[in-house]
Amino acid sequence: MVFDLVDPYLDKAYHIYFENFYTNLKLLKDLESRGTFACGTVRIDRGDFPKALKNAKLATGETHFIKNGSVAAVHWRDKRDVFAMSTMHGNAMDEITRRNKEKVLKPEIITEYNKYMNGVDKYDQYLNYYAIGRKSIKWWRKVFFRTFEMSIINAMVLHFIANPEFAKKRRSHKKFRVMLVHELVKPLLQKRSETNSGSGRQPVSASPRLKGKHFPISRHPKRGRCTVCSHEKSNATGKEKGTKTSNYCQKCEKFICKACFEKFHTQSLL
Repeated sequence: MVFDLVDPYLDKAYHIYFENFYTNLKLLKDLESRGTFACGTVRIDRGDFPKALKNAKLATGETHFIKNGSVAAVHWRDKRDVFAMSTMHGNAMDEITRRNKEKVLKPEIITEYNKYMNGVDKYDQYLNYYAIGRKSIKWWRKVFFRTFEMSIINAMVLHFIANPEFAKKRRSHKKFRVMLVHELVKPLLQKRSETNSGSGRQPVSASPRLKGKHFPISRHPKRGRCTVCSHEKSNATGKEKGTKTSNYCQKCEKFICKACFEKFHTQSLL
């Protein structure tokens, strides 16, 4: 797969970065034989990664290197163990500054990998935050859910480009997904408010109070008796309630107290 994708760039001294799913010693050497240099993180269970590095117990910030010909392998301990191999790097270290202004040494292999794989890694990170896929023995379901999840992330990226101020909001990823869900179900909710789709029955009520959006004016200049409460009787006296409120629905042109607002706009038998 890797060779099919990079075929136009072979024998031209290009540098290629890939994630741990693809990285192995044979692939790196085969690419190098075609004049192409490569770098990638490595899965701990890969058999061709040096056991001396794999089994080493390192303290935070500590680094070990092993080189096999032109292939450099590294084990670096950050918050967790990081393993990588490269045919374009050696044992050079870069000094970086963390968010707390602390300066630490980091292998150049990892620094360069993070620099050039940032977009792909971030994409995978977004995909895993709110994964909708489920385990299944049917392969096509995995492909479907993965494609669907990718389309959501692509839509989010385009939305962030068109609305850069939205991308700066805290938890913008979650807010985008909630907004997307609302937009997807809105046509269905509007359709169901007009008729019971597919049942062949007429809507329960044609009253405009059960359709569309209704927003209350909480401080109307006048006060009036609540439309719902006026039809209810007090348990204590048996008389009709005389609840007065300044909560007013401009669309229905009726006074409705806050306690009855949702009931009035969702229940047909009032």
